[in-house]
Amino acid sequence: MVQKLSGREDLAALLDKYDNWLFDCDGVLWHGNKLLPGIAEAMKLLRSKGKRVIFVTNNSSISRAKYTQKFDKLGIEATEDEIFSSAYAAAVYLRKVVNFPQDKKVYIIGQSGIEDELRAYGIDYAGAGADNENMKEQDFDSITSDPSVGAVLCGIDWHINYKKLAKAYTYLIENEGCMFLLTNDDSTFPSHGRLFPGAGAISAPLTTALGRKPDAIMGKPNHTMLDCIVAQYELDLSKSLMVGDRLDTDIDFGNRGGMDTLCVLTGVSKESEFTAPDAPIKPTMYMQSFGELTLDREISHSTILGWLMNVQVGQAVPLLGGSVDWEDSVVSVGACEQPRKDTNKEKRDRDNKEKDDQPSLIPKGFENFFGKNKGAQSKSKNSAEGGSENNKSSSGIPKPPHDPKNGPTEIRMNLNAQTLLTAAFASYLLWKMASPAENARELTWQDFRNTFLDKGLVEKLVVVNRSRVRVHLRPEAANMPGGGGYVTYYFSIGSVDAFERKIDEAQRELGIPSNERIPVAYHDEVSVMNTLFQFAPTLLLMGALFYITRRAGAGGGSQGIFGVGKSKAKMFNQETDVKVKFKDVAGADEAKEEIMEFVKFLKDPGAYEKLGAKIPKGAILSGPPGTGKTLLAKATAGEAGVPFLSVSGSEFVEMFVGVGPSRVRDLFATAKKHAPCIIFVDEIDAIGKARGKGGQFGGNDERESTLNQLLVEMDGFGTTEHVVVLAGTNRPDVLDPALMRPGRFDRHIAIDRPDIKGRAQIFKVHLKPIKTNVNLETLANKLAALTPGFSGADIHNVCNEAALIAARHHKDEVFGEHFEMAIERVIAGLEKKSRVLSPEEKKTVAYHEAGHAVCGWFLEHTDPLLKVSIIPRGIGALGYAQYLPKDQYLYSTQQFLDRMCMTLGGRVSEQIFFNTITTGAQDDLQKVTKMAYAQVSTYGMNANVGPLSYHNPNDEPQYQKPYSEQTAQMIDHEARDIISQAYKRTLALLTEKKDDVEKVAKLLLDKEVLNREDMIHLLGNRPFVEKTVYDEYVKPKETITPPPFPVDEPPNEDRPM
Repeated sequence: MVQKLSGREDLAALLDKYDNWLFDCDGVLWHGNKLLPGIAEAMKLLRSKGKRVIFVTNNSSISRAKYTQKFDKLGIEATEDEIFSSAYAAAVYLRKVVNFPQDKKVYIIGQSGIEDELRAYGIDYAGAGADNENMKEQDFDSITSDPSVGAVLCGIDWHINYKKLAKAYTYLIENEGCMFLLTNDDSTFPSHGRLFPGAGAISAPLTTALGRKPDAIMGKPNHTMLDCIVAQYELDLSKSLMVGDRLDTDIDFGNRGGMDTLCVLTGVSKESEFTAPDAPIKPTMYMQSFGELTLDREISHSTILGWLMNVQVGQAVPLLGGSVDWEDSVVSVGACEQPRKDTNKEKRDRDNKEKDDQPSLIPKGFENFFGKNKGAQSKSKNSAEGGSENNKSSSGIPKPPHDPKNGPTEIRMNLNAQTLLTAAFASYLLWKMASPAENARELTWQDFRNTFLDKGLVEKLVVVNRSRVRVHLRPEAANMPGGGGYVTYYFSIGSVDAFERKIDEAQRELGIPSNERIPVAYHDEVSVMNTLFQFAPTLLLMGALFYITRRAGAGGGSQGIFGVGKSKAKMFNQETDVKVKFKDVAGADEAKEEIMEFVKFLKDPGAYEKLGAKIPKGAILSGPPGTGKTLLAKATAGEAGVPFLSVSGSEFVEMFVGVGPSRVRDLFATAKKHAPCIIFVDEIDAIGKARGKGGQFGGNDERESTLNQLLVEMDGFGTTEHVVVLAGTNRPDVLDPALMRPGRFDRHIAIDRPDIKGRAQIFKVHLKPIKTNVNLETLANKLAALTPGFSGADIHNVCNEAALIAARHHKDEVFGEHFEMAIERVIAGLEKKSRVLSPEEKKTVAYHEAGHAVCGWFLEHTDPLLKVSIIPRGIGALGYAQYLPKDQYLYSTQQFLDRMCMTLGGRVSEQIFFNTITTGAQDDLQKVTKMAYAQVSTYGMNANVGPLSYHNPNDEPQYQKPYSEQTAQMIDHEARDIISQAYKRTLALLTEKKDDVEKVAKLLLDKEVLNREDMIHLLGNRPFVEKTVYDEYVKPKETITPPPFPVDEPPNEDRPM
């Protein structure tokens, strides 16, 4: 007979009997990623009793280290040593049981969890993720016997394919002594409350094809795992309990090992499967859920009262369920036992101290690349070494244990009206829930009549709320069997009329005179709890509205939702935490000088006003994204020494009509109160678009009203108010002319991408926190030359990527090659190691890139070649050539022609050597087309069209072109003619240099990456006198080519095939 556990006595006996508790996980502790009710409390209870907990799982898909992350996420304490998975069992079996040879490796069919566990034991392996690709016909020849494979380990594999099965079969057939191991042979496994094919389904094809059984199976219910567990933990199986939800694995595993077993009904198995007399597998006992171990326990009134009495000003209060021991909390009213001594306290204190000593503010693996954490918090004075006295509050209540992740599980309360009200309401609710709802027992009408009415024991009846009748008995009824302790009974009625007829009829049958009949009273009662629950939805809705209005008020004033018209601008001054100064802004010296003039005026206006000068009303900071407009504004806030109001342009426009103008008025009213003052409006194009260009088709545009109010406010300033408006945008062309005129934004400060000197200055700023032994001056100059066209944000990204790459390679500092790899990573994208080209495709790419390289080498006005590669990178680039352009602002017709020829070199090379063309030149053709149209329609470089310019600055779609259809046809014809001429010129050049193209292509196929020295060795020096920007800036007295990049690094000018 299988014992069913229910009631406190059974659970207490369970806790007393077993010292070692072995748990299955999914179905016992959680379903998928959802923890089952009461499990966290049950685990805490076991640990507080000093029980050893071991989590035994057949899961081999993740390692034990990653498994602990799931435990932490679900709020269960678990260390890596307490988790015993089938993958870990395999590693222990190979290394400690069979002494697997060091020169052999294991072929894996499975997930990364097996790889991690084998790696931790120093066991070499192959397969797994490396063979995730599907089998191809040509792969049959490559599958041969590998004598170094000494074992095949098969587990659950999300990427199972024929290639893995074929390799495993080959090794097991051809390698003498090759072991065949399984993590487990479960045909199914549970996940997210459902069953899916298990590891046994993965290994079934192998066992069928081989005609042999596995040499060992690691998972439950097989004895291999149990032997490993007993050996590692030295368990006394007579005092061990296996808790699981599956009869065929968990329970069978425990039964085979001689342990008692507990089946929980929260997973796969059902009660009917083992309660039948002929059931093949039966647990020792079963229960509905393991969470019942603590859900049956209650919080005593004395515990609640003691908690509330300690709500004092500034006093730490232990959280219920944190430091309160559930076992000790079950006491009678008026008697409070002392907490039992925690036998694991010293161990927990040591663990907490070790965790506290670890740094928490720097990501793991990056400690060597940034300075020491000077601002780390000091250790708590009340450490674990202080003994029991330090672990008590002034009231003698034990403090909760320190949680190294979440801090101490305690709260601090300040005594005020809101705290008192909340505490009183919470205590009342807890009292109502902890105490019986009412000392009453429900009866049926027949029970009421037979038990009480017919025997004359009813004193009176009270009809409550016209729905039930409360029975008041005579005193002598208390002595009746079954009636003791219950003074009041009740029964439900359908209607008052029917009840009155039935009670009159019953008393008439009993012969009770009318003057002696039982009195009936009618009461309407209101239950506080029922009323509370009735109004709970309304109260929750009102609370949510109140919370929303308070949150809305946080940005727009204390009026909450009624203050939507208030400005959301944030005010900064010299006392705030804005630490950016002008010295932190590099690469924009001219813009910085103009901004500093505003700051000087506001700090000392008298020096300017005595000469009759007036401060400009405002300035527009315009430029491409990432050039430092907002950073310059932050530096102004840090240096100004006057109030600084910062607001985003999008914050003026809301769903309510009139909010935008109202916020503009409020912003300027606040600025006038704090004059002298600076206002900064970021992304002003959100409200400052030219009227008629905003894309609105209504009669009342909220954005336009906001713009009108802004115009009025800026033009209405008095000259002595000393309020300056700065605004940032990367779209100055769409701003309204009325906003840009003098008197509003007097100065237009353009912040363009920095030149080579500016880039060097920016690199010096961002290199300061990077740990490197390379000379920063030399490194900054070199990187500036290698990054033409980079903005400040791009440069910051390069420095950060360099640190990431160094950490990825486990270096103690960042070297020069890491920065070069970062440049290539930022521009060209990540190297696509998984993208394997066929030999034909690789040859086509090599000749394509060779055509580009040779054209650029023999054309005078092209940029110097730095590197050419046929390694796929980024999203679509199968190859690329990297050049070193100089900062150039003017281009001639001949320069355009040479660049077009170089760009067409890849397509022409394909035509010459393969007599066909491919789609690889798509990006090249787009660039050539753009250059041709720019010459004809923008720069006026075509004789037939003439010196006309139809410039479209942002390449926006034009619904009405500024020229006729005849002119459009002429532009198309001339652009096509220019491209045709460039194509013919390129064809003639590469036909002449055909041998050179072939030499470059063959070396590319051999090395995959060629640098400048390789090109000089193949083709000789370029036939033109050249001096690169790199030579001029980095080596001003030498003519030296830059060092080659490593294979996986970024180009400056990505021209993908």
